[in-house]
Amino acid sequence: MTTRDSRANAFERLGVPPAFDIDKALIETRYLERAASLHPDLAVADAAQREAAEQEMARLNQARATLLNAEARANELLALIGGPDGALCRDLPPGFLMEMMELGSEVDDALASSDDAAISELTETAMVSRSEAIERVSDLFRALGDPPGADDLRVVRVELNRWRYVERLLERLRGQSTL
Repeated sequence: MTTRDSRANAFERLGVPPAFDIDKALIETRYLERAASLHPDLAVADAAQREAAEQEMARLNQARATLLNAEARANELLALIGGPDGALCRDLPPGFLMEMMELGSEVDDALASSDDAAISELTETAMVSRSEAIERVSDLFRALGDPPGADDLRVVRVELNRWRYVERLLERLRGQSTL
C-alpha cells in the first residue's frame, strides 16, 4: 500500500508498517524501544532538551494509543492513504441509520428502566456488530489496490462511519456517554 501523505503519523512514529492488521506485540515492542531512547529522564543536558524529549514522548504515547485502538488505527491508516475524512464524508450504508435509531430507542428504554437483562442483550448485540465491523474493515483494507481507488476508499470510510455508531452505542450502554 503506497502512502500519499508524508506527515508524521503513528505508524512512522513507532516504525511499524502502515496496515490495519498489526500484531499488538510489535506495537508494544517498537514503543518500548523508542521510549527507552527518548525518555525525558535521559535528556538532562538542559531544560529545553528535556522539554523536547517530553514532547516527543507525548507524541510517542499518542502514537501507541492510536495503533492499539483498532478504530483509531483504521482512521489513521485511511487518512494516510488518502481516504475521505469522517468529518467530511458522513455516509452510512442504506437503512443503517434507521436501524441505529430503533436500537437507540431500545437502549434508552432499557437504561431508563434499569433492565439489566435487556442491557446485557443489547450490549452483546453491539459487541457482535463491533466484531463484524472490525472484520469488514480488515477485509476492505486487505482488498485495496496499490494505489487504492477513490471508490474503494469511500467504502472503507462508510464502514468506519458505521463502526463509529456501534462504538457510540456501546459507550451509552456502558454509561460512558449521554449521546
